[in-house]
Amino acid sequence: MPRLVLAVAIALGVGLPVQSVWSLSTSGAGHPPTTAAGSASHATASPTSTAKQGVTKRTTKKATAKPSAAKTKATSRPTASATTAPAKPTKPTLSKATTPRVPPSSATPATHAPAAPPPATAPVTTLPPVAARVADPIAPMAAAALAALQAASAGSAPYPGLRASLAAAVAGREWTATAAQLDQAWAKAPASRMVAVLTALAQLGAPYVFGQHGPDTFDCSGLTTFAWAKAGVSLVQQSEWQIAQSKPIPVEAVQPGDLVQKPGHIALALGAGHVIVQAPKSGDVVRVGDWGTWPKVFASPTG
Repeated sequence: MPRLVLAVAIALGVGLPVQSVWSLSTSGAGHPPTTAAGSASHATASPTSTAKQGVTKRTTKKATAKPSAAKTKATSRPTASATTAPAKPTKPTLSKATTPRVPPSSATPATHAPAAPPPATAPVTTLPPVAARVADPIAPMAAAALAALQAASAGSAPYPGLRASLAAAVAGREWTATAAQLDQAWAKAPASRMVAVLTALAQLGAPYVFGQHGPDTFDCSGLTTFAWAKAGVSLVQQSEWQIAQSKPIPVEAVQPGDLVQKPGHIALALGAGHVIVQAPKSGDVVRVGDWGTWPKVFASPTG
């Protein structure tokens, strides 16, 4: 009995059929013995063939079992694409005809700086004409009288004669005052007022240039500023401001050197008649005149 159990175990390990096991187990118990060669050939041949048959049966069994499982799995599980997965949206494509084209000029940056525009020409400002200086004979006479007044007292011998000659020359140009009237007014005037009058008369013939206050060119308020500066009185170079900083006076109280102003213009009174010295306008020169029918304002710079 132990031989039978051992034979069965060996047969199961090598895959022998039960009949072979039985023959092996019973060969020594009641069956006729076989020859050694026969038994060896039988022992070696039958296990091999029997093993091949066992392998073939297992392989066949596996091959036949797999299709059924695969078939069952395929039929039992629904496909995702057929039941649940939504259709993927397709990406729109642009055809060559609708693809926008970028111009090369905007796509490619400039590699050099653009040419600089030509420089703008400055506007030409036309200045008013400037008159040439006129050699007025009264101007050196006034300069000589001013030098004599500054060199000595008003009662010295040279000054009264020079002053009288100058008064006669000025009266010859303006009929509103005589030489005697002018000389008498100048003789009574303080020295500071006469310095301003003689300084202004010494500029006769100098060109008018707007905004200038000497020593070679003047505008109207520039002449009054320049003349009174020689007398030690500072005036702002603007006609309305000069009147504002001076003392208003009536026409009867006008003395040599007082201011006579009309809108936009100012001049120096000579102290007799309507005679003035002024820088009138562009293109003209400093000259003697009269205030005529101006709407006038009179003012005294010395108070």
